[in-house]
Formats: sequence, structure tokens, C-alpha cells
Amino acid sequence: IKIFDTQYLDGDRISIFNNDLCILDNYKVTGKILELPITIQDTTTLRIVANNEGRYPPNSAQIEIMSKDESIPIRLNMLTGNQAEIQFVAK
Repeated sequence: IKIFDTQYLDGDRISIFNNDLCILDNYKVTGKILELPITIQDTTTLRIVANNEGRYPPNSAQIEIMSKDESIPIRLNMLTGNQAEIQFVAK
């Protein structure tokens, strides 16, 4: 996955969990793309938590899910404490 901010660089912070294991803790999202590799096994649940809303609410982190066949952009607009879950099922 790729993680970045496409709106105001205002200090949005997120945490990401892969099957309840924290793989990114309280990360400050910037305009620079962070690539985070994730291995999909059987069923994998990715949970993104908004740790804050930065200076300009809401938390507007952008997540892009990449595979060899496609790219899926997901724009998050979450309040502090809100969560988004994405479930992957291996073929």
C-alpha cells in the first residue's frame, strides 16, 4: 500500500493494523509517499485508525492499494478515533 496526504499537510496521524498487529504506529502523513508492503494470506484485514485530525479536520490520509494488476485509491476522511477496515481474500 501507499500512504500520503493529498490535501493540506496539517499533521494528520494514522496507525495501521494488519490482522490486529500494529505495522505503523501514529505515523504523520505527509506529501511524500510511504510504501508499506503487505502480504495477503487467506483473509487479511487491514485497519486504519485516525489518531488525530491535524490542524484542518477531518483526517484526510490517502491510501492506495497496489497489486500487479491494479491500483485502488482510497481517501479517508475520519474524525479522531474513527477506523476504516479493508478485508482482502487471497485467490
